[in-house]
Amino acid sequence: ALAGLAIHGDATDVHRVRKCLLERPSPCPENLVIEGVKFLLRFGDASDANLLLKIAQSSYGEICDRAAKAAMKLAPGLDGAGKALLNGSDSNLFKVAAMTLAKENPDSAFKTVIRKFLIDEKAQKRLVAIACLASISSQEELTTLLDEYTSKPQYYYNVVCWLDRILFAPG
Repeated sequence: ALAGLAIHGDATDVHRVRKCLLERPSPCPENLVIEGVKFLLRFGDASDANLLLKIAQSSYGEICDRAAKAAMKLAPGLDGAGKALLNGSDSNLFKVAAMTLAKENPDSAFKTVIRKFLIDEKAQKRLVAIACLASISSQEELTTLLDEYTSKPQYYYNVVCWLDRILFAPG
């Protein structure tokens, strides 16, 4: 049913797709969930972001990535689905959210939020935060960040090493 709706459905079928995704059996064929996520991305709205987040958090692989990206498209920005993904415990979902937000919102508000993750206990989150900051910050901003970071009473050595490499490695 979802595959047919994904191909031939329209906005009037949104309630059917929501119901199918909410009541899907476990385990559910991967292609059915993917088709439902694609449909919501085409015809859904911001109210579907929570359903998509639940799918992302309870899945893995392609379903997880697609659902997280769809949630962020339907509820964009730091106040949308990205906030829940950044503050969640899943490092892969954090990466999806951080990289998406870095591309869409390379402003000072995002930089302030992502900098907080440089002191996160999870090394993966720290590395993603560095990658985001490196992609949207100037050399001067990164130099200031390195100086400020190392002046704190506690910091992570891998963050210092990566910032140093980004700033001072040849070529």
